[in-house]
Amino acid sequence: MLFAIMLSGPSGHASHRHALKFCQAAIAAGHQLQCVFFIGDAVETGASLSPARDAQQQWQHLASTADVELTLCSGSASHCGIDKHHLAQHFTLGGLGLWHDAISRSDRCLRFGA
Repeated sequence: MLFAIMLSGPSGHASHRHALKFCQAAIAAGHQLQCVFFIGDAVETGASLSPARDAQQQWQHLASTADVELTLCSGSASHCGIDKHHLAQHFTLGGLGLWHDAISRSDRCLRFGA
């Protein structure tokens, strides 16, 4: 099964841990992730100077080991002062069109958020 994941809310919120655990379990069970789309306050996770460094490293590990696309909503990132020069490794910027494309190609779409 192919999943698209949306994550919102501040990086310290429990929804981030739940989303990461779900993604790890899905991959371990043989499923794939189309993308993880960070929106709203969640985009801070992908900033190069993120206050949530531990969470960021866990997402980066997932991206590198399972070939998962980590995308920050470009509108939310711009609002938070994050541009392409301030992205952590494995994170990219993308608009809602990219999210729409991801969910149209996925079997299931899940949202984790505050």
